Amino acid sequence: MVRFLGAKCQKAPRRPFYTIKGSNITRRAHTRTMMFASDLLFKLKARGFLKKTHMTIMYPTAMRRLVGLSHSDILAFYNHKIRGLLNYYSFAGNRGNLQKVIWFLVNSCALTLALK
Repeated sequence: MVRFLGAKCQKAPRRPFYTIKGSNITRRAHTRTMMFASDLLFKLKARGFLKKTHMTIMYPTAMRRLVGLSHSDILAFYNHKIRGLLNYYSFAGNRGNLQKVIWFLVNSCALTLALK
């Protein structure tokens, strides 16, 4: 396993497949590299989007430094963060798992707007 540009790279398990050509059966196996987005929740916690309870459960929090901005500026800030994450990790094999990160950001946005 190697970490490269914020992603975890590891070798995929070998999955053999068989090709049949006439009376010959050939077994082949390809090894590929899989890339996963990792440690995003910890990065969001370090930037103040999340808090952690004593039981290591993370929950979204409001960004108090953004309360002075207008509603459209707050939404633009969060949209910029979400779009940037999705574009940066578009190569990752677990892009569908980024929905949890997006959920945290959307709820943090809602809490920030609720403080206004």
